[in-house]
Amino acid sequence: LVKHLKIIIEDFTPKNPIIDTLYYNQRKLDFSDFVTKPKKRLDDKSDFFKMAILTTFNYQFETSMSADSLIVKLFSKVYQVKNKSYISDIEKSEYNLKYLQSYFDLSNMMAEKFKYSIKKEKFEIETYKSAIDNIYTDIFTEYMEMKDEYELKTNNGFNHEEQEERHKMILEKTEEFKRK
Repeated sequence: LVKHLKIIIEDFTPKNPIIDTLYYNQRKLDFSDFVTKPKKRLDDKSDFFKMAILTTFNYQFETSMSADSLIVKLFSKVYQVKNKSYISDIEKSEYNLKYLQSYFDLSNMMAEKFKYSIKKEKFEIETYKSAIDNIYTDIFTEYMEMKDEYELKTNNGFNHEEQEERHKMILEKTEEFKRK
């Protein structure tokens, strides 16, 4: 009979390198992580989207038993999908790489918020899965809204001052969630 629930949170690290995926805890982005060719715009046949990045966060868990306790090992995943990310040669600059890194950092910030939210929650044995799913869904919705706001406020990275301020805020908030 299960009487206790213990949740352990860890960052996911792949056992073997995954060719098309970069995990946040492996290293920062570099230009080799953008492997897809720029995509043509639908509204202008001659123009290309100059750069794009697909980063996100999610989780998985494993369960085990120990005496009268259910042990839930929750793995937080923050990653970039290389074959869905690109940058045209003309756009390769340290500024643009930092701009794209900001998306990766934003994904990481929200994963840290997710982990913090899990740590502070008291879960019931019968409902912990749905409760974790609900927390993730709420934070992921907030994440998508933050990405949209980020694009709007930075004018897709063209507002350098706002870009720098937002990136600084992302890094500071990440550290706050880690300390809590």
